[in-house]
Amino acid sequence: MSGWVAFAGPATLGRGLGTQRLPDEIAQGTFIFDLALGPEPRPIGLLAGDQGLALHLDPEAGVHLARRQGRVLHEARLPLRLPSDLRRLRLAYSWTTAEGQSRLTLETAGGTRLGRAVAAGAPALSGAEAERIFTAALDPAVQWMGLAQGQVPGGMGAALGAGCLVQTPAGPVRADALRPGDLVMTEDHGAQAVAFVRRQAMPGFGSLTPVRLRGPYFGMAGDLIVAPNTLVQLRGAEVEYLFAEDDVLVQSRHLSGSVMALPETRRPLIGFVALGFARPELLRVGFCTLCSAAPSVRLPLPRRVLQAYEVIPLLAMRDRARTAAA
Repeated sequence: MSGWVAFAGPATLGRGLGTQRLPDEIAQGTFIFDLALGPEPRPIGLLAGDQGLALHLDPEAGVHLARRQGRVLHEARLPLRLPSDLRRLRLAYSWTTAEGQSRLTLETAGGTRLGRAVAAGAPALSGAEAERIFTAALDPAVQWMGLAQGQVPGGMGAALGAGCLVQTPAGPVRADALRPGDLVMTEDHGAQAVAFVRRQAMPGFGSLTPVRLRGPYFGMAGDLIVAPNTLVQLRGAEVEYLFAEDDVLVQSRHLSGSVMALPETRRPLIGFVALGFARPELLRVGFCTLCSAAPSVRLPLPRRVLQAYEVIPLLAMRDRARTAAA
């Protein structure tokens, strides 16, 4: 796993990494910025340049980065025009000095990539530079920013908390104990081999806040922690009535805050495991059924995925049904 070394911003609520000392030099690293745009998007100065690193986002022109070390100026540009209805974004700037390459990646809160640019040149980041950056004032649009050693994704997509129990032909196995080639039980295709396993500790702030699926509402004795874009299978009379489907998939972040799920805000870092298969599969995790792929993947998903506005009446009908039953 990549090592996170610093966080800042109002969404962290003081849940940083304590007194951890910044490295003397980071030759391979990633900055992530979690952004909340206002109703009228405006140019944002993420980093002003006083720290030797300037980073700007213009909704009409895209992203521009400039790093100055002595007389050397390193620049990277990601030209694009943002859709007017976008309000939540994540921007990642990563570099690898050994490869002499840096990247700018912009994606939505749901994990859909809007653009990526690769630039030549990748100067290492010194500890002194990092300290200046994390003590500077942030633009109000920045919910949080984080710095990690190594390359990290902007978001985890579909991922399980490391301790989640996944059904296999031999019984339940912790997600973090699975390896490529292991068999996992799927709803549609029986036992399927895991193609890849990706493990990553991710911050639990802002648009990356994990979701705690509450056990009693899914027939489980305990809760499950999942990444916010993980797709959860819902079925029942309300689903059939509203959507004429036996079951549908809902992003866990759209359930967060309801009686079924809560935001998991107790820890600054959460260990996640993403399981990949030859195609998106429905996995039995505890007594809950989750999809192995997020809606941002460019592959056919096994069930219809509800939009955020469709989830609202579904949850309202379920609440009314529970109230009537009580």
